[in-house]
Amino acid sequence: MYSKSEVLEFVKEEDVKFIKLAFVDVFGKQKNVSITDNELDRAFKTGVAIDASAISPVRVCTAEKCSCAVSVSV
Repeated sequence: MYSKSEVLEFVKEEDVKFIKLAFVDVFGKQKNVSITDNELDRAFKTGVAIDASAISPVRVCTAEKCSCAVSVSV
């Protein structure tokens, strides 16, 4: 495992411009997000926020426009 300082040094020495971060969603599928070299130090300190609603198959359903909506009669 590499330390934060070793990673930052490598990125600077090798003139890395983009870093791909991989994670697994709640369904076990690998997803990726990319950050720039300028964002890496902040990512180490505070993490990287993502908009989970933008990752398929997560979606917002409403009764008017979603096939998964259930109609209930009383």
